[in-house]
Amino acid sequence: MNLLDSWLDKLEIENSSRHDNRSSMEYRLNLWLNKILDHPTINKIVCITSGGTIVPLETNMVRYIDNFSTGLRGALSAEYFLRSNYAVLYFHRKGSLLPFLHRLTNQQQNYHREEEKEQQQQKCTKEYLFTLDFETIEDYLVGLRWIAKQLEAIHLNRSSRQKQIHLSFYLSAAVSDYYLNREYRPEHKIQTKSMLSTIAKSSDDYLDKSLSTIEDLHLSLQPVPKVMKLLTTLWSPSSYVISFKLETDHRLLLVKAKQSLEMYNPNVIVANLLQTRSKEVWLVFKQNNTQDIIVEHINMENDTDEINKRQIISQEIESILIPRLIQLHEQTIDRTIIK
Repeated sequence: MNLLDSWLDKLEIENSSRHDNRSSMEYRLNLWLNKILDHPTINKIVCITSGGTIVPLETNMVRYIDNFSTGLRGALSAEYFLRSNYAVLYFHRKGSLLPFLHRLTNQQQNYHREEEKEQQQQKCTKEYLFTLDFETIEDYLVGLRWIAKQLEAIHLNRSSRQKQIHLSFYLSAAVSDYYLNREYRPEHKIQTKSMLSTIAKSSDDYLDKSLSTIEDLHLSLQPVPKVMKLLTTLWSPSSYVISFKLETDHRLLLVKAKQSLEMYNPNVIVANLLQTRSKEVWLVFKQNNTQDIIVEHINMENDTDEINKRQIISQEIESILIPRLIQLHEQTIDRTIIK
């Protein structure tokens, strides 16, 4: 076992002491997976990660560092995967946007659903969608590994069933790059020195010296270990992995996306800029498992046909992105079958 897996084992034990619902969660997931395995037409499962992770600054968390993400891309993408006959395991930030539910509108304090889509959405949501949530960066890392191993077990045990399940990961969550290790976090809320001095003068009670005090707050953060290489090579090597790269500087975007493709070995990287993420993305992948890197630009405004422009003005870029990713996934499946 490598050092990173050992560290995650420790985190998993600590998390289980705080969250005692793992056995219930595993039971529910297995029920859902068995339904998918017995389904006559579904043979693809995608795990979508969505929303941002938070970095607690205290053990009893009051303050934290958050990542920019509403979970909209993950929620929209889940809808298009569901409509394409994928079963979706939706691993999302607690409180972030959920598939279909985010489309509810508030008009005169009454919620209204898009009626023409309601039946279809309810049907595929009930049968094909399973949700799990995370909050902290530790929750996310431990949960991702657990999900990957649960899904990989289906692939390894498929000989007992007629149907082969094709797995994929769509890693659209905004994962923290830096965190504060638990051993460096104060147990209780960080207090200002002036506040503690006032408390000490007005009270004869013993003041716990373990309380953290600040005047200026200086943080020393550690880089979050990269786990994608473990996902692609160890936890779920049979899965088709789609990762994301977000930047604000266009000069760095494709350079870093190509570097990530080489270092971590996902099948596709979806590169996007913060400023234009809802209008354009770049797909970065290797052609037919060769060393030749392909870059495809998907842009909602590329079409010069004015009629088509009017037709897509209310669409999401995911309506183009997801079908293309599914096409790439199916090409990989076909090559595997031929072998």
